[in-house]
Amino acid sequence: MHPDFILGVAEEFLLGVSVKGPRKLFKKEKNPKAKNRLHVCILRKNGKTIEEISTLLEIPWTTVHSRLKRIQDGGLDALYDVKRKGASCKLNKIQIEKLMRDLDRGPKKCGLGVTMWTSPLVSQHIRNTSGVQYDDSSVYLLLKRLGYRIVTPRLKNYQSATPEEIEAFKEKSS
Repeated sequence: MHPDFILGVAEEFLLGVSVKGPRKLFKKEKNPKAKNRLHVCILRKNGKTIEEISTLLEIPWTTVHSRLKRIQDGGLDALYDVKRKGASCKLNKIQIEKLMRDLDRGPKKCGLGVTMWTSPLVSQHIRNTSGVQYDDSSVYLLLKRLGYRIVTPRLKNYQSATPEEIEAFKEKSS
């Protein structure tokens, strides 16, 4: 089926809105997604077919169609993505408070035998104490939300000079 048959002719697109409105918005817009959607809208208001827009912008005609349909159905407000809530936390308030106490105490005092928390270690600790499964990236986001940071030690370059070599260089240079 021809893509223009799906949405109708260009003249029917956004009736009552002149091409000047989207052009003004395009010049001021900072959001790249909204700007791209506006570009598609302007081209359609200028009489371009969906296939022409697709070729011109080098995007599939189905993408052009969905952007135009989105704007046709929702108006120019549909240029922007709607904020969506993420998944709710798997831990309840009591479990989070216990986790925070354990994190503050450190892994050694929690019986883990190491001195620094890592994402896999925190994930394992949560699984052992709460029975809740978290993957490492989700643990990282959870810790960030709780105000913690996972700090990784900086790797030492095996080719770097020893303190003695540095001192000898300093003496030689002066």
